[in-house]
Amino acid sequence: GQTWLKGGSIAGATDQELFDRIILGRKPANSEALIKAAKLLSAFRLLGVKHPLTDLEVVAKLGRSMSAEDLRAALDDLHQRGVVQAHGRLVSLQPKPLAFALAERQWTEWPEAVWDEVLAGSLAPHLRERAAQQLAMLNDRPKSFEVAKYVQRFSGPLASLESLRRKGNHDVIDALSEVDGETTVGLLEHILLPLNMEQLRAIDGELRRGFVRALEKLAFASNTFERSAILMLRLAAAENEDWGNNATGLFKDFFPVFLGGTEADGEARLRLLDDLIRKNDPTEMAVVVDALLHGSETNHHSRMVGAETHGSRPALESWQPRFWKDVWDYVSACMERLVKLAVKSDKVGEVARVGVAHRLRTLISGGLIDEVETWVKTI
Repeated sequence: GQTWLKGGSIAGATDQELFDRIILGRKPANSEALIKAAKLLSAFRLLGVKHPLTDLEVVAKLGRSMSAEDLRAALDDLHQRGVVQAHGRLVSLQPKPLAFALAERQWTEWPEAVWDEVLAGSLAPHLRERAAQQLAMLNDRPKSFEVAKYVQRFSGPLASLESLRRKGNHDVIDALSEVDGETTVGLLEHILLPLNMEQLRAIDGELRRGFVRALEKLAFASNTFERSAILMLRLAAAENEDWGNNATGLFKDFFPVFLGGTEADGEARLRLLDDLIRKNDPTEMAVVVDALLHGSETNHHSRMVGAETHGSRPALESWQPRFWKDVWDYVSACMERLVKLAVKSDKVGEVARVGVAHRLRTLISGGLIDEVETWVKTI
């Protein structure tokens, strides 16, 4: 690096100078084409260069005055230099810090119309998904927030249920949820809150999977927990999937005292449950009772990992009480709410009574015999 910089010291070199030297080496012939190709490849993370995975015809149009032949030749040159690595029919640019810096430069150079085209336009689904996933890896940089906020505007190409039914768009939303969570949850509220139960139940397949995955990530962050959990509950109330990580299962998994699927603390969780109990929506209350039962569980805690990882930012951590007293306070708070529901004579009361009965033995083993006696007398 010191040799390549020639006129200056490597200690005073900027990131830009070092990146250019890595890409261009000591003989920067055709340097403009090499930089263009490197930026385009970095923006999409992976590009197909061999039949049938050939993306160059489409991607080259997004470069300034660049043909597919020019792009292929530049990528071949970068491969010879060791900057581009082959993965079968695909290529990527390495090392990752360089790829992220170049991707940021590419997004900065593209106008807003191209942002829409790349993430929600006519490109093949796999290209839009890769671009969104790479943008998520830039979520520690201001440009990614700017792009995510613009593309997810209410008048934009992703702002309707019909637009999200288009193949690939739900995966784009899933990736953008790792960039600017508040903007994404606002867009999902705009789309999902006006729908009735029948319309929500009609959302199925990959579209529902995309919504559930995005909301799982959004609910893990404390600043978007409540709004995301409410949307997840709406999907759970109109459930049409029967596997464990459906909307119902993931909503319940927000509330265990250990390994819950959110960094939101016990106070925030209980506040949300209190609001839902006061709302007393008959389509939602069965799920709310199950959530309280998960909150009062004292054995067998586990969760699937993944939702805590958001791009390049440090992984979030599930909330955990600091002291055992805090553990039992949270469990007792969930039980008290269950008991209030258990005295009702409707179906919700019946489910709550059965659930409370199944919890008594472990709660007594934990030392809550006085509380258990009070709860039983109340019911």
